[in-house]
Amino acid sequence: MRIWTVVVGEPSPVDGPATRLLRTGILAHTLSTRGHDVTWFNATFNHNLKIQRFSKSTIQKNVGGLTLAFMHGRAYRSNVSIARIENHMQVARSFKKMAERMEKPDVIQCSYPPIELAHAVAQFAKKNGIPYIIDYRDLWPDIIADVAPVPLRPLAKLAMTPWYKQAREATLGAAGLCAITKPYLEWASKFAGRKPDARDRVFHLATAGSKAPDADIKKAEAFWDAQGITGKIPTLVFSGTLSRRMDLYTLLDAAEILPEEVRQKIRIVICGKGEAEEELKKKADGLPHVLMAGWRNQAELQALMGRAKAGLLPYISTIDFQWSYPNKVGEYLGAGLPIITSVTGIVEALIKSEGCGACYREGDKNSCAQLLTMIAENRIDLAPMSYAARKVYARDFDARKIYDDYAGYIESFRQL
Repeated sequence: MRIWTVVVGEPSPVDGPATRLLRTGILAHTLSTRGHDVTWFNATFNHNLKIQRFSKSTIQKNVGGLTLAFMHGRAYRSNVSIARIENHMQVARSFKKMAERMEKPDVIQCSYPPIELAHAVAQFAKKNGIPYIIDYRDLWPDIIADVAPVPLRPLAKLAMTPWYKQAREATLGAAGLCAITKPYLEWASKFAGRKPDARDRVFHLATAGSKAPDADIKKAEAFWDAQGITGKIPTLVFSGTLSRRMDLYTLLDAAEILPEEVRQKIRIVICGKGEAEEELKKKADGLPHVLMAGWRNQAELQALMGRAKAGLLPYISTIDFQWSYPNKVGEYLGAGLPIITSVTGIVEALIKSEGCGACYREGDKNSCAQLLTMIAENRIDLAPMSYAARKVYARDFDARKIYDDYAGYIESFRQL
């Protein structure tokens, strides 16, 4: 089959040899290994690093067995900005221009959001009689409206009427709907005015467990040794975008109030870049048991998780996080790391039912500090939690199984 996968905001092979691919990248490679001709559409703008990969729309052929098509859109600094909206509109227009000049596919898989791009894909697919699948990863535009003060939310939703219209039109014509969790799929199905059925599937977010080259791991081990992160005392790790939507502030407040004797028995390592990075660095200044490690590559994260005792998931309990298993869930569980979190919803339910982590109260530095103290003083046995983590990963978050299943699902649209 000739298959197109469409996304923005994901890492790409052109970002460097140590780049770790995410959902669409893993799916594209899985489809390619099954013998399909895959074109992976992505944005020229690197959302995570906030840099342009290319100055215009670009196609690169035979990159690891894939055709890479980069849709141009302007740069932006803030994830919440007019500039980002303009980027999404430009990317959608870039897709339309590129798609019209390319050989038509048998099926298209498109990530949602952004809304404008999903709508553009739907228009193109309908015009050319191509079955398409929308893959829901976020609750746009609802979650955007929910940022507004409660009294103003009806007005916010009214202002976003064009987005709701585009979202509905994209969903109504889809041959199938996919989502990262069941609640997300049920939410998406409302746009189509129906309940999920045989055309629709849930595929959890999952990251590939590929091992970095030995030479890179050796360098990574030396890097963490130099930082004093040896794993000899309990080490907790967070890796991800340093966004204000994360409750990292409470985590650092908790780290600050730990008694000196506890500080000496624990290490907290925060990896990543993002809009809140400078604020978080200032809060962490003067806390020797906290390391702000910046953006780290695949080998460095792999080495770090090999030394860590647990993974931190300090998310705010907005409805999108309550309904989702973020990438970090599968990543931590696959590394055998119990999850330490403040988020409520299905992650909390998973932790409580499977015993694969521990929870503290969101926004409560004392609750967080109490849990950190118990870990530092070995008053919580993390070993059975680690065993449970690997068991849950194998059952629900194994990337190989998930993306093999996802590829088979896409292949089922061959006859449409």
